Amino acid sequence: MGTEQKSADLPYLFKLFLTEIPSSISTKADPERSGLPSGSMRPESAASHELTVRALTFYLGRTPSPEELAGRARTPQGKPYFPGYPDFMYSISHSGRYAVCGMIFGGRDPQPVGIDIQQIPSNPERALKIADRFFSEPEKESLHELIREGDSSSALLLFARYWTARESYIKLTGRGLAEPFHSYRPDLDRGRIITADPSREIYLTERAAPEGYCLTVCSYVPLQQE
Repeated sequence: MGTEQKSADLPYLFKLFLTEIPSSISTKADPERSGLPSGSMRPESAASHELTVRALTFYLGRTPSPEELAGRARTPQGKPYFPGYPDFMYSISHSGRYAVCGMIFGGRDPQPVGIDIQQIPSNPERALKIADRFFSEPEKESLHELIREGDSSSALLLFARYWTARESYIKLTGRGLAEPFHSYRPDLDRGRIITADPSREIYLTERAAPEGYCLTVCSYVPLQQE
């Protein structure tokens, strides 16, 4: 990326990579190009790998070697990272026809990020069952109120916004499902995640997404558009 991008005078910028997931049942991985073992890859895995290569290329300013790509590891909670490049922090998500990858650059210090894309569901009853199990009381009430008013489309959109906010947060922290859903809640109006520790700001940024999808980014720093 270059040291000139890591200045205290520069804002933190968010870089988004998006691709359409291949429709084929499997995609063969070329070990000479991908740094992965040969064999079949699920379409969403192939798309995620493509985006990881694009993000690492952006970070390095050059195409990564197969050996560098093969060095990717995962934390015990499943968060991917490259031990050889600890400052390279990224997040992957996929839903429906799309996969996305996000990273933060600029500013003074390397920053983790969480990103989630979600296809807006079509079944209000199922969405409410999930919300009743995982969401906070204010979230649940806002969804039920829309359903009572007969506005199921707005309820489904709001559900997807809440869901991507929550998922992006647990990807930011890297704790995954070990982060209890009831220990935090999204405040969409303020663009924040509310936790038991009010001293630390956690920012939500809702980004434009393909039609029928929601896309949310979570970070410890405010982000500006690239």
